[in-house]
Parts: sequence; structure tokens; C-alpha cells
Amino acid sequence: MPVGLTWPNVILWMKALSRPNSPDRFYVALDCAGYRAASPTGTFWDPIAKETLAFAKRPKGKPNSRFAKVFRTDWKNGEAFYHPYDRIAAKGHEKWAREQPHLVWDSNHTIVDYLEEFHALLQSGDYLGV
Repeated sequence: MPVGLTWPNVILWMKALSRPNSPDRFYVALDCAGYRAASPTGTFWDPIAKETLAFAKRPKGKPNSRFAKVFRTDWKNGEAFYHPYDRIAAKGHEKWAREQPHLVWDSNHTIVDYLEEFHALLQSGDYLGV
């Protein structure tokens, strides 16, 4: 993201459960183009280096957990969260709308819904730390 960050690009943070040798929060860089009709897309962000967070510094989850699936780095090189709320992930996963209709983005959703969804994962027992 550019140095002079402007809408529709935003950087926000979410608090994480306390884990040894892990930060208390994770930053996310979001592209909110088309918001609210279109969902945001984004990934973890390093506010010091001002670049996408290195895989080694990203939160890890229990193997095969929902956490590990959503925050995976082996899909799209980790540039988006693997979740129906994410604009990039939703494309090409049309079955998600049928399987998880409560997670289908529409204009009634807000950035708060997006952040609550991912914050809940960082507060779950499946979050292991970095």
C-alpha cells in the first residue's frame, strides 16, 4: 500500500489473545473499493516495515482448524483471507454462499462485521500465537 494511504485503503488492528512471544494485536490492510456493496479484501500488515506481514510473523492456528483455514498462506500467496467475507476469496467459491449463507456479504454488512469475524478467530482457542 502506498505511503500516503487514502480511502478506499485502510489499515486497522485487531486484538489477539495473549500468547508467548506473540504480539497483542495484528494489523490488517484492507482494500474497501466498492464498500458497502462490495466486501473488503485484505491481509495482515506490518506497520513498521509498511508491507504485507511476513508469513513467519503471522498468527498460526491449530492444524485443520477454522483458524488455520481462514488465515492460510498457501492460497493466493496469503494476499487475502480465505473466507466468504473477503472479496477475493468469495470469487471462485460460489458454493460458500449456499453452505454459509450467514456469511454472504451484502450492503447490510459493515466493516464492523468483517472485523468482528476475524477478531473472533484471534480470540479463539485455535489461535496458537506466531
